[in-house]
Amino acid sequence: MSSGKAFQEMFQGNNERRLVKIFRKLATGVGSISLPRGFSLRSISWREISWRSLIGKSLLVVFLLFSLLLIGSSTALMGTLAAVFWVGLAGVVVSYLYARFAGYTVFSVGLGLMLVMYFLAPLVFKVTGVNLVNKWQFYVMIFAVGGLGSGMRLLQQSQTFRWSMGALAVFLMLTLISTLFAGRSKYDAGLYQFLSNVKPVLIILVGFAVAEMKGSEGLVWRVVKTLWLPMLLLMVFQWGAPNLYSKVFKFPGVPPVEYFGIFPSRGMGIFEHPSFASTFGALMSLYCFAVARSDPDRKSQAVVFAVLYFIIMLGGGGRGELISYLFAAFCIALVGSKGRSLGQMFMIVLVVGIVSSVAYFVYKESFAEEALMWGASASGQIEHPRAQLYDGAIYIANKYWPLGSGLGTYGGAGSFNFDMSMYYELGFNSFWWFAAGENYIMDIYWHNSIAEAGWFGFCALLIHYLLLGFYAAGKFRAESDVRASALWALAFSGVVFNLLNSLTSPAFQDPRLFFFPAICIGLALKCSERGVAK
Repeated sequence: MSSGKAFQEMFQGNNERRLVKIFRKLATGVGSISLPRGFSLRSISWREISWRSLIGKSLLVVFLLFSLLLIGSSTALMGTLAAVFWVGLAGVVVSYLYARFAGYTVFSVGLGLMLVMYFLAPLVFKVTGVNLVNKWQFYVMIFAVGGLGSGMRLLQQSQTFRWSMGALAVFLMLTLISTLFAGRSKYDAGLYQFLSNVKPVLIILVGFAVAEMKGSEGLVWRVVKTLWLPMLLLMVFQWGAPNLYSKVFKFPGVPPVEYFGIFPSRGMGIFEHPSFASTFGALMSLYCFAVARSDPDRKSQAVVFAVLYFIIMLGGGGRGELISYLFAAFCIALVGSKGRSLGQMFMIVLVVGIVSSVAYFVYKESFAEEALMWGASASGQIEHPRAQLYDGAIYIANKYWPLGSGLGTYGGAGSFNFDMSMYYELGFNSFWWFAAGENYIMDIYWHNSIAEAGWFGFCALLIHYLLLGFYAAGKFRAESDVRASALWALAFSGVVFNLLNSLTSPAFQDPRLFFFPAICIGLALKCSERGVAK
């Protein structure tokens, strides 16, 4: 093609896109360009060239260069913290743009990011020491609004669920009354503790919101298939190269104690504390156990995953988690045993009894030592930190009979963050563990409700969780859809697991420990509805 013909084509179109195409053709090896006859610069309609487009592209290039300079300089000055911030910001922007082009709403994008942050927040803390968990809990409270409509409908439809929420309302009302009459609460501590008390039900509402997302019924199964590998790899890294692990994950380092005598230390996986790893492993193993029982198509996979997550639970080294797991698995087998003969049910009970007996004889010395620290000796002296916290709660409940000492005074997040005066009055500062702070003071659950709401408030809260468990158990037993049945099993067994584990664990106090059982109520309901619709 001659250059003269090329320019003739260019003037025929008067179009910027064709101009670019012609110059590309001219750039493919033309040695010299001969201009056509009559050619003049005046003959070009320069107004047809999009100057706005050129200016916009130039500004974009300048913005990108400035952004790279800002990212590079801030990373050089602030190190890992800045790098994590920019990577997170980029992830948010990319996720938002993808979701908008894919047709998702901003609310659903936020829910998705909240679910991702459940796993990323502890990793960020382990590397940088920046605690994003509190921010994550704040987002949980925001997105709970999206589940209010479904929650109100469930209150109208289910009497058991309504009674459960009624018991919770009684507990919350008693805490407010005790706060007014005891006269010990500080405003900020009381408000913080009240919000902490409603976290479990807010997570249930989040589950209703998540259930509206497309493909939500497969969420837990996708988590199961994805998280086992990084959990095990990080545990093996911790056990195989503890010094290098401590350099990479500086916060909080390697836990020194491992109770089972199987592994070098208590494994943490992606989490910042072994208890979270144990709880996560236990809950995912319980879910896989339920899938293996109800879904023939996924049975072989579910059995393998159940074993892998059981190993993760053992790797976390939690004795309370192991006992709670065995009892919750027994409850799944018993409640879900519709159509089974008495002989089969007897075998289930027998297997659980044998496993429990073996565990007792293997670790009976450890159990005996623990019992002595809890005051089982002839002197009755209490030495265990958890037992001392319970002892303090009982003293407060009796002193401030009948409604307790009020919100934000003892045993909860409110008192820990804003008002520790009750601990000093009771002489807790003389205990060796008191200086360690949250690792001990927030290590159990029920001492908070006993002290702040009294015995009546404690009973109301316990009834709330028992009725919630009964509701999930009834739905699990009656469900015919295999996917919904497994989700109901996790909701039910998760309540059982956390109830038993709450004696020696924060359980419901930390929303991450109750997160998956709580959201499964909404997921299972929506899965049941979709199954009926099909």
